[in-house]
Amino acid sequence: MLCFRRPRSVRTAEAFTPRRYNLALGAIATMQGIGASLSGLAAGVIVDHFGYSAAFLTLGAAARVALAVFALGMPETATFDPKRTIPPH
Repeated sequence: MLCFRRPRSVRTAEAFTPRRYNLALGAIATMQGIGASLSGLAAGVIVDHFGYSAAFLTLGAAARVALAVFALGMPETATFDPKRTIPPH
């Protein structure tokens, strides 16, 4: 997880004002935790009712949908502005 920490922080710093930076990082971490919890719960329910193959295919499809939503909905990062400072990590 350490290898992903800095790039996510830099992207967050570009997308939000310094005042909202910590709030944004907290929201991202919260959503990651909720997603990890719900995917395990969903996998267990699907395995119980339909089997392992169905769970794999369903969660794989959900990941593809999430990737498509992210790719289409995420704006380009801001252009480089040397006057703007990035909050310390």
